[in-house]
Amino acid sequence: MASGAARPTRRGAMEAPEDGVRLTQLTAELLDLILAVGYDCAVLSAAEVLRFAQVDRAARAAAAERNTRSWLGEKELARLLLAGACLSQHCETFRHITLPPGLTSLPDRAFEDCYGLQSITLPPGLTSLPSHTFHGCSGLQSITLPDSLTQLGERAFYGCYGLQSITLPHSLTQLGDGAFYGCSGLQSITLSPGLTSLPDGAFFNCSGLQSITLPDSLTQLGALAFSGCSGLQSITLPDSLTQLGERAFFDCSGLQSITLPDSLTQLSYAAFCDCSGLQSITLPDSLTQLGDAAFCDCSGLQSITLPPGLTSLPHRAFYDCSGLQSITLPASLTQISENAFSGCSGLQSITLPDSLTQLGDEAFYGCSGLKSITLPDSLTQLGDGAFCGCSGLQSITLPDSVTQLDARAFYGCSGLQSITLPPSLVTIPKEAFSECDHLAEIHFHDGLTTIGSRAFYLCTALTSITLPDSLTQLGDEAFARCSGLQSITLPDSLTQLGDEAFYGCSGLKSITLPDSLTQLGDGAFACCSGLQSITLPDSVTQLGEWAFRGCSGLQSITLPPSLVTIPKEAFSECDHLAEIHFHDGLTTIGSRAFHLCTALTSITLPDSLTQLGDEAFAHCSGLQSITLPPSLSMIPCSAFPEHCERNQEVG
Repeated sequence: MASGAARPTRRGAMEAPEDGVRLTQLTAELLDLILAVGYDCAVLSAAEVLRFAQVDRAARAAAAERNTRSWLGEKELARLLLAGACLSQHCETFRHITLPPGLTSLPDRAFEDCYGLQSITLPPGLTSLPSHTFHGCSGLQSITLPDSLTQLGERAFYGCYGLQSITLPHSLTQLGDGAFYGCSGLQSITLSPGLTSLPDGAFFNCSGLQSITLPDSLTQLGALAFSGCSGLQSITLPDSLTQLGERAFFDCSGLQSITLPDSLTQLSYAAFCDCSGLQSITLPDSLTQLGDAAFCDCSGLQSITLPPGLTSLPHRAFYDCSGLQSITLPASLTQISENAFSGCSGLQSITLPDSLTQLGDEAFYGCSGLKSITLPDSLTQLGDGAFCGCSGLQSITLPDSVTQLDARAFYGCSGLQSITLPPSLVTIPKEAFSECDHLAEIHFHDGLTTIGSRAFYLCTALTSITLPDSLTQLGDEAFARCSGLQSITLPDSLTQLGDEAFYGCSGLKSITLPDSLTQLGDGAFACCSGLQSITLPDSVTQLGEWAFRGCSGLQSITLPPSLVTIPKEAFSECDHLAEIHFHDGLTTIGSRAFHLCTALTSITLPDSLTQLGDEAFAHCSGLQSITLPPSLSMIPCSAFPEHCERNQEVG
């Protein structure tokens, strides 16, 4: 190199002051920190590297970043050891590269992001393409791999979406994770016959891949191996295959059929999840375990045959398989896990085997097409929301073996007309039959002690109910908004009514409260507009706030001597209430207790009364006489109607 012909620039790069400069020799002795050849050569159109033998330090042999068209590796380039540095990385103008025949290895990321690269000739002695070799070479359309190649590194062809086909040589025995990740233009590939495994993400998002033949030597498919291969329509898995990785065929929306080998013993998590084009599949008899969400969101799946040795269906196994119409469950099945058939809106009937002991949470959630189902005598538990939203279900009988019904078990089963509850059932839990608006018949048995909150909320078709003698507790809103309910028989065993237990039961005309009852919760009979009369038994010691608020049909009420306090808004807005029978023992009437009771004409308050709340009788526009006891030391100015002239007899 002639003196003055070139000068060092940033970090040891050589810049030629004019065109036509030929750098014939660069050594570590001349430039101790050579990092690039051609780095700043703005007009370089071709480069011949005659010799580059710096092997003792990291280096980068790169063509220019601009205006470079090709780089021809001279045959004298016998060895290129770059200690993990990059060869031609980010050289966006490269179009064609020929590597010298003596080259046996390349560094990691050698041609990363050379997205202008269209073709490259690899030397016959090359044994490996390390990780990310052609990462991001989106313009690469074809490549011939030499027969000497034994290994493809991790993500070697990542994002080479211009690549349409490739043949892996027989010598290749190992593929790195994500070797062809994101090669969306890849339509066909021939795998080497000696390949034993496809690694994780090997063909992830190769959306153009239409067909592939897997070698008979293959024993393992890694996680996400074909995930996102939306163009793949069919595939045959070899008999040698024993393991299918998690999400191996996730989102293969074009996959219509697949044959699973008898060698397969388990399907991993979400193996075929979101394969919306898959219509039917037969699982081999060798299969003993399904992974969670194995066929989740396979909306086109219409039928499936399960193997005879399967003992459980896992979480979300067939979640949202909306096209599934029928399925035969094996006699060995003991458990259906949570959400197993959730969202299978096309499922019309299913036979549960006699071996089944447990239905998981939301197992059949949203199976709106399911009309009937027979629960086996082996079943002991129904999970939370097991049949929630099964709007087509018309009737069901719970077997005597069922001891536990979890919350929302039949929530929103709007087509359900009748239900028979077994004597083994002690508790009806929260929202068990809530919003079953066609439920007209409930058959209870003795043994039931508790009805939970909102258990029969909005069951508007119910007209009459007889609760069993064993019942001791009725939960909050248990029968709230059952607007069709006209009569109900409460057992003598009942001690407590929960808050809003019968709120909004506008059709209820009369009810007899048992002598065992000690407490009525807040709003227990609020807005029961059809209720005309009620007698509170002497056992009642506590009345909840607004217990009878808005009972516009209520005409008379008798309060027991056991009641010390009438709480806030207890009878507010009872605008037909004309008679109230107080007893001695009452000490307090709370605020707005009889607010807007416009039908009241006269009141005599008991001598035991010591406290009258604000607006206790406010806006009682029909009130003409009030008899107040001497025990009442202070009367709030807002306690009585504003039209004081109508309060003719004030004691």
